[in-house]
Parts: sequence; C-alpha cells; structure tokens
Amino acid sequence: MDSYKRSLTRFWLAKGCREFETARQIAALPSCHLDIAILHCHRAAEKTLRAFLIHHDHSLPATYDLPGLLTVAMTYEPGFSAWMDAAQILSGCASTHNEPGGGTEPTRVEFERALDAAAEFVSFIPMLLPRDLHSG
Repeated sequence: MDSYKRSLTRFWLAKGCREFETARQIAALPSCHLDIAILHCHRAAEKTLRAFLIHHDHSLPATYDLPGLLTVAMTYEPGFSAWMDAAQILSGCASTHNEPGGGTEPTRVEFERALDAAAEFVSFIPMLLPRDLHSG
C-alpha cells in the first residue's frame, strides 16, 4: 500500500474515532446538546466508512449519505448489508434534529440508539483493515 493511501486511511479512521468520542463527551455534559452529539455519531460512521473505501481504492463521493456510502462499501464487504438499519437510524436522527424544521431536541433514547449504531461502524470497520492502519 502506498504511503499516501495509508496516511489517508489512518486519517479517516482516527477522525471517525474522535467523532465518536466527541459524541460521548457531549452527551455526558450537564447541559448537553444531544442534537450535536447525534451529528457526531453520524460523522463517526461516515468517516470510518470513508477509511474503508479509501483502503479499497474507491474514490470518495462528495456526499454525507450514509446509506449510499454503505451501499458502495457492500461491493467490497457484503456483510455491511446487515448495517443498513444502523445507517438509516443515523441518517434519520442527524437530519431530523439538525436541519431547519427538524423538530424537537432528541431524547436520550434517540441519542443512545444513534450512539449504538455509530459504535457498530467504529468498532467493526477497523477489524476489516490491517492492524497498522488503526494503531497510533
């Protein structure tokens, strides 16, 4: 693997993990903003998926469409099909609570569902990649 691809894959994996940790940190604050925490959950999944796609030499589409990115990832790893519900949960929560007219502040239950969905991506994707890409 060339050094640029290795560096870019590691970058997106690290960013995904940091987004996930940021969501957890925001949710733990006394006056947390769960709408922002949910957005970080979505970003965590998206960024780790981007790392997976870069590793497989797939050019990254300019989109934040998590189900769309997941569909592309399924061409390399069919097991991702089991995660479409998680992708839908994350996309739905992120748009519902972070777009104009999105409604009310998410509940703690909605946030926990989004966090669980993001955890699937953040924990599983690094296992599909060489260990040296997610160390350090």
